[in-house]
Amino acid sequence: MRRHSTVIIAVIAGLSLIGKVVGDARRCCRDRGVSQECTQALCNPAVAPNDMQRYSIFDSSTKCIRYLSDIAECLVDGRDSTDCCYREADRPDEDSCLGLCKGSAAKSEKKASYQSCFAINAGSIYSCIDNAYAVTPTSPLNLRIIDKTGQSVHLSWERPSQNAGLVHIYKVHITETSDKSPITIIHDTRETRLLINNLKENGNYSAYVVAHAAELERKSRSSEAIHFSANQESTNGGLAYSEQVQIPRNSDTATLSCHLKIGVDGKQKVGLFYVLIKEPRFKAITYTEDVEQPRYIVSALEISDLEHSDFGHYRCRIQGSNHEYAEIVLQAYSHSIAQPPKSPPESPTQCCAKTIQRKHCESICTMASNQQPSPVRPGNFLPRFDCVNEFQNLLKCTLSEMNSASCCIKKMIPYHCLGMCDSRYEMDYSMRLECLGYMDKVFECQNETTEKLPAAVSFVKANSDSENVSLEWQKSSGADVYHVYSRRRRSQWNNKVVTSPNVHVDNADEIIVLAVNAHGSSAPNRLALVDNHWIGNYES
Repeated sequence: MRRHSTVIIAVIAGLSLIGKVVGDARRCCRDRGVSQECTQALCNPAVAPNDMQRYSIFDSSTKCIRYLSDIAECLVDGRDSTDCCYREADRPDEDSCLGLCKGSAAKSEKKASYQSCFAINAGSIYSCIDNAYAVTPTSPLNLRIIDKTGQSVHLSWERPSQNAGLVHIYKVHITETSDKSPITIIHDTRETRLLINNLKENGNYSAYVVAHAAELERKSRSSEAIHFSANQESTNGGLAYSEQVQIPRNSDTATLSCHLKIGVDGKQKVGLFYVLIKEPRFKAITYTEDVEQPRYIVSALEISDLEHSDFGHYRCRIQGSNHEYAEIVLQAYSHSIAQPPKSPPESPTQCCAKTIQRKHCESICTMASNQQPSPVRPGNFLPRFDCVNEFQNLLKCTLSEMNSASCCIKKMIPYHCLGMCDSRYEMDYSMRLECLGYMDKVFECQNETTEKLPAAVSFVKANSDSENVSLEWQKSSGADVYHVYSRRRRSQWNNKVVTSPNVHVDNADEIIVLAVNAHGSSAPNRLALVDNHWIGNYES
């Protein structure tokens, strides 16, 4: 009897683990906005897609390929089963899809070969990923620099969040990126910190850490990478600022920007650059303003074909100097997964009315003189005579969704005009007329940003009784979720996140609905209850 009891307990424990794995992977896919159909077909590591699904998931009707990067990361959950996948593949020469085993959707743009690889090898891919959950640690966390000199760097990190007890050794990958042919050296340690010596002074490096189990092929995905230069500067001292750049993890490209105010004379060569990785995916743009001192130097680093290891810390420095003056942290972030803000965004007219300083310029905000809701009239946003000083205030309201100077820096718009692109920058009023000459480029950047956002919610129908409001609307193109705000006038906002184009709210006479995807939100659709009638697209 005792032997039977032991067997039963072992089976129950195994079933519990499998259930948790399946639930976590599916929940991860849903949280990232993967459709129900694609989640059902692809987000269960214990069950490979059947023969029909292996082909149908790539059809234009299912569009699962658009979610493939998120699906891959959810399936592996911080583990890398590449060695197992190549060993167990039915056709290892058909390998264009085997990046799935390390959480990557690379090469999926080559649809025919990717589909062929997946149809042949899906069974072994899912088997390897599923088996890794019990025997493989996840990625090391929070890799950072404790200290560095001209010839050494002291790194530290935290243990994996799952299966940390299985870690046999950490492998720290250090690559000198200054050379045209980068060389990677791997250091082994059992500790969660490592002092690395014999670096090339002023050399540029990248580093990441992989956790390995005793059977070394059972390894984690790499930690987020850090990029640094070997010099005498303190790791934190002397930084003028630190910024975060947040983009969806499955983005194709990322653009980081940095800026510095410096007094220079015309004969002195001044430049600005990131600690660059010498490969074609990384492209830098640097320029200075042709204005009186002090000058601003601005720079942008564009990373194409974005990879998991590209997320991490970057430093800005002055060319020909060891001084690192700014840090940019590239982080994965999805607006459709994050909690919505407590209050909805202001409309352009509300924002404009609060920021316009000159009384006779207020008409550009189209605010009604009474307290009744009034329709938005975008044609009235054209500046009146002598209202050019209010131009940045208007732009800050109408372009508030951009808030990224990177695109404008790529187009080499002067630093003093970046306030047209990003509300975090001030536009120099003495250059306002010159800045107006860059409007075409600013709108190009605005279009570049808004093209990634979902379409605004339309055809909203509201039906209400004494306490409840029932809403439904047309599904928005490109939306993963919807944020719905409701309240009684001048009270606190309540919000809900829904995935379908309908919702019930309680006790409200103002409602705002936004379509949201990983990149951000659409323009809001605002409804107000006026004389017992719901009126859409109105300002309150």
